[in-house]
Amino acid sequence: LHVKPLDAMWLLPLAAATGTLIGSDQHTMNALVHINANDQKHFKTLSTAGVGALGFIPGTMYLWSLNRDAPQAHETALLTGEALVDAYAVSKALQFVSMRDRPSVNNAKGNFFTSSPLDSSFPSDHASAAWAMASVIGDEYPGWLSRTAVYGLATGVSVSRVLAEQHFPSDVLIGSAAGWLIGHYVYRAHHNFTLN
Repeated sequence: LHVKPLDAMWLLPLAAATGTLIGSDQHTMNALVHINANDQKHFKTLSTAGVGALGFIPGTMYLWSLNRDAPQAHETALLTGEALVDAYAVSKALQFVSMRDRPSVNNAKGNFFTSSPLDSSFPSDHASAAWAMASVIGDEYPGWLSRTAVYGLATGVSVSRVLAEQHFPSDVLIGSAAGWLIGHYVYRAHHNFTLN
């Protein structure tokens, strides 16, 4: 809702990358991703654990800040929660509209407007949640180590969703981008800049 003409610098490459990935999603899933059912389960568990780990960080910060003078930790927890809720709402709205089949359906054709809105693949909830939380934490604590840790976890979640054959690469790209943008927006809109 706050897109400006200058945002075309990243919107156009994102749109081009998404279109390219949608066009190649079936080939990618059928020719490049050959994961047995047992390993798919491991990757699915890994992606859920990654989201849980990213949620554990602000949850712990919130509890820790209750009995201490730690306003930045408290704010990080609250803004991460807000970004998570916002990302989930946006992801679900897009899934309701796109109704894309999952990779396990119809030889991974990835057809749009054919699946149940409750089982739509586009975009990835896990990726949007992970990147929304990571972007807030990374903005609150912008050091290289903290950003490497949270962005590494978010990347692991995104890649695991494809390897678990739960999502196409384009689903993960849009989920990741949406989560990252939502997290940054929440931080910029509600961060108390006197804390820095």
